[in-house]
Amino acid sequence: MKNIFLPFIAMAVLSCSTPRTVDLVLYNATIYKVDSTFSTAAAMAVDSGKIVAVGSNSEIRKAFQGKVEKNLPVVEPMRHR
Repeated sequence: MKNIFLPFIAMAVLSCSTPRTVDLVLYNATIYKVDSTFSTAAAMAVDSGKIVAVGSNSEIRKAFQGKVEKNLPVVEPMRHR
């Protein structure tokens, strides 16, 4: 019965810890997820060439510290004359 609280304690300790260091954090992006609704996310973390997390800017920047962090600028579409 005591072990039922172990996952909750671990989650609380991990959520208070320092951000995990990864190779790359991209934020302020439009990332299309391949799910049933092709939903979007604004940020992702990449480590050792693999995407380790996708989520909102605040979620990813709180959980991960990138060796390289890229703020992707908004690119205005080219207007033809």
